[in-house]
Amino acid sequence: MTRVLPLCEAPGIRAAASGWDGKLVLRALAAKPFDLRRWMARVLDELRGQPLPRVWTI
Repeated sequence: MTRVLPLCEAPGIRAAASGWDGKLVLRALAAKPFDLRRWMARVLDELRGQPLPRVWTI
């Protein structure tokens, strides 16, 4: 969770993270869908430790 919390401070995104019993729950809101998608891609990159598959790139 410590790797994800700094990403919750992104401009244009309201996000929070919770963790318990080895589970991570993320909640996020954005006015623009693209901003939310870009944020999700950054979070998934951080959690996976590698770039997302090409399908996720624009």
